[in-house]
Amino acid sequence: MDSTIVSNTEEPCVVYPWEPCHDNEMQMKASFEDNYLDYMSNLKIESSPSPNTLTTIACGIQHNVTRSLIKEFCESGASMVIFDFNGLSFEQSRKMVYEIRQGVFNYSLKKNNRVPYSMTLVLDLEGSCITTGSIFHTTTTQRLIELSTNSHVYVTNDVEYKFKCTEDRIYVNSDIILRLKINDRIYLDYGKIELAVIRVDEDEVYCVIKRGEFLGSKKVVHVPGVPVGSTALTKLDEEKIRTGIQLKVDVILVPGVRNSVFFDSVRKFVGTERGRDISLYAKIDNTVGLENMDDIIPGVDGVFLNRPNLSMEVGHDKIFLAQKIVLSKCNLSKPKIDPTQAISIGCVEVSFKCHAAAIIVITTSGLSARYIARYRPRCPVLAVVRHGKSARKLSVWRNIIALQYIGPIENVFKDIENRTRFAMDFGRRKGILHQRDLVLHMSYSKQSMGFANTMSVFYVSAGDFVSA
Repeated sequence: MDSTIVSNTEEPCVVYPWEPCHDNEMQMKASFEDNYLDYMSNLKIESSPSPNTLTTIACGIQHNVTRSLIKEFCESGASMVIFDFNGLSFEQSRKMVYEIRQGVFNYSLKKNNRVPYSMTLVLDLEGSCITTGSIFHTTTTQRLIELSTNSHVYVTNDVEYKFKCTEDRIYVNSDIILRLKINDRIYLDYGKIELAVIRVDEDEVYCVIKRGEFLGSKKVVHVPGVPVGSTALTKLDEEKIRTGIQLKVDVILVPGVRNSVFFDSVRKFVGTERGRDISLYAKIDNTVGLENMDDIIPGVDGVFLNRPNLSMEVGHDKIFLAQKIVLSKCNLSKPKIDPTQAISIGCVEVSFKCHAAAIIVITTSGLSARYIARYRPRCPVLAVVRHGKSARKLSVWRNIIALQYIGPIENVFKDIENRTRFAMDFGRRKGILHQRDLVLHMSYSKQSMGFANTMSVFYVSAGDFVSA
């Protein structure tokens, strides 16, 4: 009897993007549970994480930054750079901002397929602060003094010691120290040195050194629980704001925010200086501001936590709790929600149910993209805008990849089609989208709509996209 080999002609199983996922990618099974306990119990160690980074990356830079360093930041996926103008002239500030923009331009031209890379420029104001005096040099090479743990030191406000700080006596430029009580803490140089008050005299306090370290000249002094400075902008910060407006920065961090009254005064000043298009973020660096978050949040564009300063007040073990509290307060969706939020919620829900690989949003101001990102989809949001300023402001948002489309302006529906092709090409090139991936698409039905009000679904094909 002849033996024959029967080939297996059965077609492989095809799983469409909208069908249930069985490989538990990105903890998909756990994400659909109804309560926290079921969610935690269904987490899988072997579950593959998302290949796309959904959080934003911020980089602090120094005054001598170069365009080559900025180019490296772009390659690493940084979405914002934070800098200050402390001690710089206008020309020096202009040169620094030019280096940043030139680095972004070079990356966009040579590494990003000529797609403009969106990096937010964030100006950090200095605000009012307490500093130590200058070290008394006993030799020409002496620049530091050593404050040893368990030793004692006087902290004084007497100007006689402003340029004569030694191991025995440290000058600070504020009389706030005279309001302290026994066992109150004083931190020097961002908490590297910790002092505890033993006695308060007429113009100085006597302290024990709880944590010692070397101390240089003009270092920052922090006194927990005591607000520092005035409730108005300093003249120096006003000048820095004017410089930032002229150099077209995207965001300004306002330090020392304790309540909405102070922040509103800053916004009014920025508006009078023709900087209304700049976003203003409240920089929370004290417990007074932390306790008044409900008053502060409605009037700000964002919140920035100064973790080094806050951790000295609330403790290093509680700084993460403070961060979660502020984050939760910023993300509350209080009734009554407007139509933009309603359709954004629906979009995110659909993305969950159909396991979308990305959400493409055609937007002008970026409002619809921000609302969608606010409700935390599990996939990237490709926000396509025409204006560079809008793209850079969107870059600070979690989930959002801001794409600036610079093609010719055509009629509404042709423009939507061109911008959608642009986003899908970008997604395929960056490995976000693959063949057979499902994509959600948000756009507007007419030019003057004001927000994205039309949702559709596509899947990625070998050639172009087709309607599903």
